[in-house]
Amino acid sequence: MARPTIKVLHIEDTPTEAKLIHRHLERARNIEFEVEWVQSLTAGLKRLAEEQYDVVLTDLQLPDNYGLGTLHLVQDQANNLPIVLLTNIDEEQMSINALQAGAQDYLIKTKVDSHWLGKCLRFAIERHRIMSELRDRYEQRIDELNFKLKK
Repeated sequence: MARPTIKVLHIEDTPTEAKLIHRHLERARNIEFEVEWVQSLTAGLKRLAEEQYDVVLTDLQLPDNYGLGTLHLVQDQANNLPIVLLTNIDEEQMSINALQAGAQDYLIKTKVDSHWLGKCLRFAIERHRIMSELRDRYEQRIDELNFKLKK
């Protein structure tokens, strides 16, 4: 039986860290990750405009952007994709701000392993799908109520 495939855009400027993350994803169980790696935010935004992905995995410290500005720029281009941040910025307030801004998860590079990284990406996609579905239902219900009020 073929394993399901998740298509990941990985934005990371450090080749050694990118290779480590890709090794983690290769070792993930029960799922296949097809990873496309780019080394800058600019290249990542270009790929998002050209290709379809299931999830974006991005660093926050990139040569062409830093911090939550990176998240916002990816969100603007990502067509409602789940975004997981993978960074060395181990600051609790930054992680809370990132989640409040819409990131699905905030991971510290030195604390991830094959099992948890794969699981995190799968869960991020599922959480994002559920949230989108709930948002659509909510908007549909609001439209129905507005229609009834106009009668």
